[in-house]
Amino acid sequence: KAYVESPAEITEKEGVTYVKLIWNSENYDYVIVYGEKYPNENPGGQSTFTVPVKSLDEPFEFIGDTVAMSKPHEIEYTITWGAVTDKGDFKQESASDADKDDKTQNSAFGRRPEEPREFLVDGQRSSGKISLSYAEGFDIIKYGDYRLISIYGADDFLLVPEGESIPSVTDGRTGKEVNITIDEFRDAILSFIGPSKQIPPMYSALKVGGKKLCDMARAGVTVERKPRDINISDIKILDIDDTSAKIRVSCSKGTYIRTLCNDIGQKLGCGAVMTGLVRTRSGSFAIDKAYKLYQIEELAKKGELDSIVTNVDEVFSDHKAVTVSGENEKRVLNGNQIRLDMKERLVRVYLENGSFAAVYSFDKNKDCFVPFKMFL
Repeated sequence: KAYVESPAEITEKEGVTYVKLIWNSENYDYVIVYGEKYPNENPGGQSTFTVPVKSLDEPFEFIGDTVAMSKPHEIEYTITWGAVTDKGDFKQESASDADKDDKTQNSAFGRRPEEPREFLVDGQRSSGKISLSYAEGFDIIKYGDYRLISIYGADDFLLVPEGESIPSVTDGRTGKEVNITIDEFRDAILSFIGPSKQIPPMYSALKVGGKKLCDMARAGVTVERKPRDINISDIKILDIDDTSAKIRVSCSKGTYIRTLCNDIGQKLGCGAVMTGLVRTRSGSFAIDKAYKLYQIEELAKKGELDSIVTNVDEVFSDHKAVTVSGENEKRVLNGNQIRLDMKERLVRVYLENGSFAAVYSFDKNKDCFVPFKMFL
């Protein structure tokens, strides 16, 4: 229930803007802003911090350490700036004009369903909800010794104590057991192979109307996102048991794996959530050829860093290589267009001495190759 008092005092010193964060609580030891830790300026009273802020035109993110719980916790916070009107009221601009017309949105989690789903857990019906004094966007429902989290407009998650077996879960209306076989799972994930359209999640760095979706989501705003073209070339099951699976996905740029997991769960009718993600390859670069930071530091100290540095042209190894000479070489050295007996989308261009010079792209309108990126 802690909050930062508003309005906040804004000052400027030596070209740097500072904001004074005054909590209504005395339980904050420090905050972390832009990687720097700032201690509490008012021990024993309302926790107070004077910290720098880079811009008042975008949400301000920081970490606060609270000791209000059984042990200290670092929690992420986001402040949205507004302005104080002549009447002393706080006025905050909405994320976009479209948001002003959205009369259906009532929480950051989507609209609450008219009727919560009813389940039978080991044959037991719900015995009621747990009262939540300040949390919103979900319900916690009791099923005997089990607890079910029901997120408004989204999925339901049954909490099972570690070490206990998974109980049977049955749809309370249809009597159908929510139970997925390995074959059903395999058929479901294979159906996602190939080109398709995917709606990006609200918690993403994509921009709508010049604002990041993740910033709008943190402010409790949901906007319509246009589906994007993606392509999943392969999905392999690496490991699977009764409650989870590990898969390897080969996909195009712009594919959101956590959205894919959710879509798989929706197709199966049981829901699914991503619990871990590792990018194992990007283009021709694979994780098994990567180095950890401490390994790089050790090689740098030995003066052996050049032994692991990748040549810049290897980034474009998927594209055809051409060597130019004579008039074309002169034109490349001056960053001019060239003509080649091919129509590849992108080509790597090398000079006659073998040095990498540029990446050129084919211009259909000019019927020639033009500089895409110069490396001279």
